[in-house]
Parts: sequence; structure tokens; C-alpha cells
Amino acid sequence: MHDLLMMLHFLGLAAGLGASISGTVFTLAAGRWPAQDASAFIGRAGPLLSNTGAAGLTVLIVTGVVMLIMAPGMAAAGGVWFHIKMVFVLAAILTIGFIHMQQARLRRGGDAAIIRPRLRSAVRVSMLVSTAAVVCAVLAFH
Repeated sequence: MHDLLMMLHFLGLAAGLGASISGTVFTLAAGRWPAQDASAFIGRAGPLLSNTGAAGLTVLIVTGVVMLIMAPGMAAAGGVWFHIKMVFVLAAILTIGFIHMQQARLRRGGDAAIIRPRLRSAVRVSMLVSTAAVVCAVLAFH
């Protein structure tokens, strides 16, 4: 059972971190395109990536909680790095929530000139905090 949970946990990680890395690369590339092309591309790709990232994060949270319930000493065994990782996980949750809120504002007709820069920044923060969580997890459980 633990192996299955670990596989699912890593698949969630791949989906979540992959989406944030892709989003960062796409926003950087789109910054060099004509504004209309960039807006159309990010408008279509952005929600797909953020939904993939949110699904991956959800799998990570569910499998992580189940693994902690099955092996309650795991948090203590991970030491301070485990707790630091959890701070980054919380930051990822908040960042992804912020991204979804901004995308909802765009769908409702919000000011794209204000919202799109926020989204670009939030996507980059998402990649950084997700990567930091992975680094801390490796340090906690190596």
C-alpha cells in the first residue's frame, strides 16, 4: 500500500511541478510575442495548466496525509526539513488559489492589464515554492 501511495504522490508531484514549470516557460516565451498572440495563447493554456497543477497538488495532499496517518512517525523522522517543506506546501496552496482567483476575475471581465502581470508573477512564485518543497522533501527523507 505504501508503494502505491508513493507512486501516486510522485505522479501528483510530476503534474503539479510540471504545470508550474510549463507555466513559467510559457509566460516567459509569450512575453516576446505580439500582445494579441500572447494573450490568446495564455488565455487558453493558462487554465489548463493551473487545473493540472491543482489536480497534482490535490493528489500530493491526499496521499501525503494518508501516508502520515499510516506512518505517524514520518513527520518526526523528517525533522526540521519536513516542517520547512510543509511551509512551502502551504505557500504552493495559497499561490495556486491566488492563480485561480485571478483567472476567475479574467473570465468575469476583469482588467487584463492588471490581472495578467499578477498571474505571471504568481506562476513564477508557484514554481519556486514547489521546487523548494521538493528540495526540502529530499533533505527530510533521504
